[in-house]
Amino acid sequence: MVPTFLVSRLIRDHATVALGGDGGDELFGGYLAYRWFEHQETIRRLVPPLLRRAAGAAAGLLPPGVRGRGYLMGSAGDLSQTFGYANLFFDVATRRKLLAPLAIDVRREPEEARAALGACGGSALQRATAVDFQTYLVDNILVKVDRASMLASLEVRAPLLDPRIIELAYGRTPDRLRALHGTRKVLLRRLAGRVLPPAMDVTRKQGFSIPLHTWFRGDWGRFFHDVLGSSQYFDRGVTRHLLRGQELGLVNTHRIFALTMFELWMREYKVSI
Repeated sequence: MVPTFLVSRLIRDHATVALGGDGGDELFGGYLAYRWFEHQETIRRLVPPLLRRAAGAAAGLLPPGVRGRGYLMGSAGDLSQTFGYANLFFDVATRRKLLAPLAIDVRREPEEARAALGACGGSALQRATAVDFQTYLVDNILVKVDRASMLASLEVRAPLLDPRIIELAYGRTPDRLRALHGTRKVLLRRLAGRVLPPAMDVTRKQGFSIPLHTWFRGDWGRFFHDVLGSSQYFDRGVTRHLLRGQELGLVNTHRIFALTMFELWMREYKVSI
């Protein structure tokens, strides 16, 4: 959100309308995670279900922030379950502990909803991109770009989301021209190589992110501690565990940032549950 707003503000100095590339990753297989999904069918053929379930249960005992934890938990079931756990910030057990002060009923709806979308049939890549197109793209990416750009009074249009391109990607483009064997967005990169100047790097992928890991070691880290240490909504023992895990080398910055922003939002608008 923050880098998108800063870029939008810079563009607004020169234009009132801009073209964005949103949808390219979901339509043509641009995310690194798709490589993992490619291998899932092979893993399920080679590893017995009992062993996969044991590995999934063991992964659930690991603390949040351990790399690969969610993927291992998802591997315990069929391929659809893997989609349910991919990039999941908090699994249901952690959510129950985290939200214990609110005494609300925490269920598996997020995991089950994504798993249901991933049960549509087709190859692993087709199913993974379809899940992201219906969830991550609409609930995260498009919301982020719309709000950040309009905050800068900039209109961003998404030509890749033209229905004809969506139909081309999902209905007529084979996996080998989307993402295969570690190569991503094959068709788009071939097109870019033909129409863009040779000096343009069409293979490099750079996400819009902020250096949370670096920030955590400075004043922002102390701010996160202060906010979550006085939380009225989240279990402070769980937040302390997340903060301590980050200090010990786990990958919890996005979880910590999300909880901090949510806590501040609740306070700002005096939301009660």
